[in-house]
Amino acid sequence: MAKRLLLINPWIYDFTAYDLWIKPLGLLQLAAIFKKNGYQISLIDCLDRYHPELLRQSPAKTRKYGCGKYLKQIVEKPAPLKDIPRLYGRYGLPPDVFCRELSRTAPPAAVLITSGMTYWYPGVFEVIRLTRRQFPKTPIILGGTYATLCTAHAQKYSGADLVIPGADLACIIPAITKIAGMPSAESDPWIPSTLNEFPYAAYHLLNKNTYICLQTSRGCPFSCNYCASKLLYPHFEQQKPERVIAEIDHYYHKLGIENFAFYDDALLTNAEHHLHPILDGIIERLIKVNFHTPNALHAKHITSELAQKLYKAGFKNLRLGLETANPERQQKSGGKITNAELETAVNNLSAAGYKQTDIGVYILIVLPAEPPGEILETIALVLDCGAKPIMTEYSPIPGTKLWQEHTALYSAAADEPLLHNNSLLGYYPQKRLDLLELKQLVKTLNFSLQPGADLFNNSELPGQFTPDNFASS
Repeated sequence: MAKRLLLINPWIYDFTAYDLWIKPLGLLQLAAIFKKNGYQISLIDCLDRYHPELLRQSPAKTRKYGCGKYLKQIVEKPAPLKDIPRLYGRYGLPPDVFCRELSRTAPPAAVLITSGMTYWYPGVFEVIRLTRRQFPKTPIILGGTYATLCTAHAQKYSGADLVIPGADLACIIPAITKIAGMPSAESDPWIPSTLNEFPYAAYHLLNKNTYICLQTSRGCPFSCNYCASKLLYPHFEQQKPERVIAEIDHYYHKLGIENFAFYDDALLTNAEHHLHPILDGIIERLIKVNFHTPNALHAKHITSELAQKLYKAGFKNLRLGLETANPERQQKSGGKITNAELETAVNNLSAAGYKQTDIGVYILIVLPAEPPGEILETIALVLDCGAKPIMTEYSPIPGTKLWQEHTALYSAAADEPLLHNNSLLGYYPQKRLDLLELKQLVKTLNFSLQPGADLFNNSELPGQFTPDNFASS
């Protein structure tokens, strides 16, 4: 009898969460690899918006491009977050539904649990606790982002039998097969040596797919001081373009998928030999889908030719990385962009057919020692270029270059991953007012970019807006 592995994607515990192209891609890739090694695979996705028991209560509301809201259940805030004046919640399946899924699962040889943001670990711990209760003698193995960035914390507190940091399959797969045992005692596990050898992620294990997440490369050639990409994937690697085109074609023609989100951190690197051929293949095969770039594109690589291909291939709601308009901070953070390069990129995208509301530029706020005036200057630059500013709060990440600077100001974050939450920094006494005002300002400005927008008579905007108080902002 083939050995069985149970894979679990835990809940999100946070103040806010939304299914904006969020899939446990690493876990689904592992599922496909272990299936190829002869294992039977079961999956419980705690973030499944299409679980049959949820659908019996109310239909899932899928918004444009396949995204939508998770079910939220208010829970008690952990002690480190008790002073934050916001409701804290569990996002995903109710615990009783999860427990019923566990009870319906045949005892596995091992349980593999992934982890996302470092400050989402309460969901990981709860899944481990309930799984241990159902399968007291089954080894539980924890991996993923939290396990990699906060390994010592996970080893000490999670309750997992084994914590495996990193993404090196040459370490991960033998460690798991050693605990679970191989289906055939006479064989060694098959381990893909490059991205090109990866089987397609096991999306068939999910109840419904309204979008597919793609990762055509891993790692990033840049070394931004706030980013964990090199900690998670030390080496930069890209798939062959023909492999990417074939995968997109497969999901489009065989599964009818119309929305794809790229998880790449550096999709435009080596564009002449990577993304250009991918776009050419999509256009030539008449694949009519929507592509999304939530991880942001490096604007310096967006030439006029590339912009036209992006538009023709169906890239929607583009996201570009800027972070700040301060040249000194740009260089200090990694040197991936200049203001002039952003302006050129936006001009090229506009000429290709994109509207201002289609081009979102990430502005990283609440950085250590960042004055509010600098954020205002960045907002002004983005608008002047003809793009839309998108505020993203800085999240302190252990091991990054900015980590020491952050923990020097907020020492408690060094020992408590809950304090890595990017929702918190705006509630520190010296930051709160500035952040809320800036967020309101940006939401107002972006609304004003919509055709026919009535700035002072719209119920979706926060607060009451009048010409007087808008001017005072």
